[in-house]
Amino acid sequence: MAFVGVALIIVAIDLNFSLNAPHPENAQVVGVQFGGVLIPTETAILLQNMFFIIGTALIVLGAIIVVLGESGSGKRVKRVKEMSECGNCKAPVPDDARVCPECGAEFA
Repeated sequence: MAFVGVALIIVAIDLNFSLNAPHPENAQVVGVQFGGVLIPTETAILLQNMFFIIGTALIVLGAIIVVLGESGSGKRVKRVKEMSECGNCKAPVPDDARVCPECGAEFA
Protein backbone atom coordinates (compact mmCIF):
# COMPACT_ATOMS: atom_id res chain seq x y z
CA MET A 1 0.00 0.00 0.00
CA ALA A 2 2.79 2.39 0.93
CA PHE A 3 4.55 1.52 -2.34
CA VAL A 4 1.53 2.72 -4.31
CA GLY A 5 1.59 5.90 -2.24
CA VAL A 6 5.25 6.45 -3.08
CA ALA A 7 4.53 5.87 -6.77
CA LEU A 8 1.71 8.44 -6.70
CA ILE A 9 3.96 11.00 -5.03
CA ILE A 10 6.63 10.38 -7.68
CA VAL A 11 4.04 11.01 -10.40
CA ALA A 12 2.94 14.20 -8.59
CA ILE A 13 6.57 15.39 -8.46
CA ASP A 14 7.00 14.60 -12.18
CA LEU A 15 3.88 16.61 -12.97
CA ASN A 16 5.21 19.46 -10.84
CA PHE A 17 8.48 19.48 -12.79
CA SER A 18 6.56 19.41 -16.06
CA LEU A 19 4.28 22.26 -14.99
CA ASN A 20 7.18 24.40 -13.83
CA ALA A 21 9.59 23.65 -16.67
CA PRO A 22 11.05 26.73 -18.36
CA HIS A 23 9.36 27.71 -21.64
CA PRO A 24 10.40 30.09 -24.40
CA GLU A 25 9.17 33.65 -23.87
CA ASN A 26 6.34 33.82 -26.38
CA ALA A 27 5.34 30.14 -26.17
CA GLN A 28 1.71 29.38 -25.49
CA VAL A 29 1.52 26.56 -22.93
CA VAL A 30 -1.74 24.62 -23.12
CA GLY A 31 -0.83 21.58 -21.09
CA VAL A 32 1.66 18.96 -20.08
CA GLN A 33 2.86 16.11 -22.27
CA PHE A 34 2.60 13.09 -19.99
CA GLY A 35 3.08 9.55 -21.26
CA GLY A 36 2.23 10.52 -24.81
CA VAL A 37 -0.96 12.32 -23.77
CA LEU A 38 -1.45 16.08 -23.64
CA ILE A 39 -3.04 16.94 -20.31
CA PRO A 40 -4.50 20.47 -20.01
CA THR A 41 -2.69 22.62 -17.44
CA GLU A 42 -5.68 22.90 -15.07
CA THR A 43 -6.18 19.13 -15.14
CA ALA A 44 -2.47 18.53 -14.57
CA ILE A 45 -2.53 20.79 -11.50
CA LEU A 46 -5.59 18.97 -10.16
CA LEU A 47 -3.99 15.56 -10.77
CA GLN A 48 -0.76 16.69 -9.14
CA ASN A 49 -2.60 17.73 -5.98
CA MET A 50 -4.76 14.60 -5.92
CA PHE A 51 -1.79 12.27 -6.42
CA PHE A 52 0.15 14.03 -3.68
CA ILE A 53 -2.72 13.85 -1.16
CA ILE A 54 -3.72 10.26 -1.96
CA GLY A 55 -0.06 9.15 -2.06
CA THR A 56 0.63 10.69 1.34
CA ALA A 57 -2.52 9.11 2.79
CA LEU A 58 -1.53 5.66 1.46
CA ILE A 59 1.96 5.97 2.93
CA VAL A 60 0.56 6.95 6.34
CA LEU A 61 -2.05 4.18 6.21
CA GLY A 62 0.59 1.63 5.22
CA ALA A 63 2.79 2.73 8.13
CA ILE A 64 -0.13 2.43 10.55
CA ILE A 65 -0.93 -1.07 9.31
CA VAL A 66 2.72 -2.11 9.70
CA VAL A 67 2.89 -0.72 13.24
CA LEU A 68 -0.39 -2.34 14.27
CA GLY A 69 0.58 -5.60 12.62
CA GLU A 70 3.88 -5.72 14.51
CA SER A 71 2.25 -4.93 17.84
CA GLY A 72 -0.12 -7.87 17.41
CA SER A 73 2.54 -10.28 16.17
CA GLY A 74 3.58 -11.31 19.67
CA LYS A 75 0.91 -13.98 19.79
CA ARG A 76 0.25 -15.34 23.21
CA VAL A 77 0.60 -19.05 23.46
CA LYS A 78 -1.97 -20.70 25.65
CA ARG A 79 -0.33 -23.41 27.66
CA VAL A 80 -2.17 -26.67 27.67
CA LYS A 81 -2.09 -28.33 31.04
CA GLU A 82 -1.03 -31.92 31.12
CA MET A 83 -3.91 -34.08 32.24
CA SER A 84 -4.04 -37.30 34.18
CA GLU A 85 -6.85 -39.56 35.26
CA CYS A 86 -8.25 -39.77 38.76
CA GLY A 87 -7.52 -43.21 40.20
CA ASN A 88 -10.81 -43.13 42.08
CA CYS A 89 -13.44 -41.93 39.54
CA LYS A 90 -11.43 -41.90 36.26
CA ALA A 91 -12.25 -38.17 35.64
CA PRO A 92 -9.62 -36.07 33.83
CA VAL A 93 -7.50 -34.17 36.36
CA PRO A 94 -4.69 -31.65 35.78
CA ASP A 95 -1.26 -33.09 36.63
CA ASP A 96 -0.63 -30.40 39.26
CA ALA A 97 -3.98 -30.93 41.06
CA ARG A 98 -3.93 -32.13 44.67
CA VAL A 99 -7.66 -32.94 44.76
CA CYS A 100 -9.95 -34.45 42.09
CA PRO A 101 -12.51 -31.81 40.98
CA GLU A 102 -15.14 -34.56 40.48
CA CYS A 103 -14.98 -36.83 43.50
CA GLY A 104 -12.73 -34.88 45.89
CA ALA A 105 -10.14 -37.66 46.20
CA GLU A 106 -6.80 -36.35 47.46
CA PHE A 107 -3.57 -37.08 45.62
CA ALA A 108 -0.19 -37.52 47.28
